[in-house]
Order: sequence, then structure tokens, then C-alpha cells
Amino acid sequence: MAGIKERFASALLADSGVSSFIGNRLDRQLPQNPVFPCCSYARISDVPLYSQEHDSAQGTTRWARFQVDVWSKSDIEADQVADAIEAALQTFNLWLQPSSPFVLTSAPNTVLMRRDGIEPNTQPPIFREILDIKVWYSVQ
Repeated sequence: MAGIKERFASALLADSGVSSFIGNRLDRQLPQNPVFPCCSYARISDVPLYSQEHDSAQGTTRWARFQVDVWSKSDIEADQVADAIEAALQTFNLWLQPSSPFVLTSAPNTVLMRRDGIEPNTQPPIFREILDIKVWYSVQ
């Protein structure tokens, strides 16, 4: 069974809005000679949810935080890719894969923070949009 990192990447790449910009260029780190636009991602944290109910599902509901970095040679394009990722979060489900795109309205995926900038010492400039994302999922 695929882990949360693989499930997250697969769900993003399965979204037509995201893949129309980056194709399959979503890696754990920026490649040495990237084709732009592209994205890199890292899991920041992974937290189980516990309740007062003591049942067999304790700890199988979780949320994970990911950082997704959008890399582009155009500021506008970087914004468009980040917008596509935000839209994808509302329609993919890490809860019941592979049955996506059912949406969990009681536990939505969320962009916690978004910022942009230009990578230092790059000529021509490389634009970077950073998204801090929180997703809900179940351990499968």
C-alpha cells in the first residue's frame, strides 16, 4: 500500500488542472536541470487524530502537512500553478483512494500559508511559489 507521500503526489498529478502545467514534473527535490514549470514537495508533519471514543479506528484518521514549491521562469505562471494546486485540494481525497474525487466537507484540505519570491542569484530569474498544505487522510 502506498504511503501518504506517494498518495499525495499521485492525487496532485491526477488533477488535470495541475498536470496541464507541470505534466509529471513533481519531485521530492528540484532536479539538477529542471524543465519549468515544475514542483517539489516535502512532508512537514504527520499527526494522528485521537478522540474520547475508544474504538478500533483510534489513530487511523490523520492530518499531514506538506510544503509544495512551484518553480517557474514566470511569476504569472508560478501563480497559475499554485492556483491549480489550491483548486485540486478541494476535489481530491486522500481518505478513500482510489475512489477520489469524493470530498470530505467536514475535514477539508487547506492551504495554511502561501508566499512567493525569486530565487537569489538566478539569471534569468527563477520564481518560486511556496504552499504550506494540510490534508486529511486515513491510514490504509
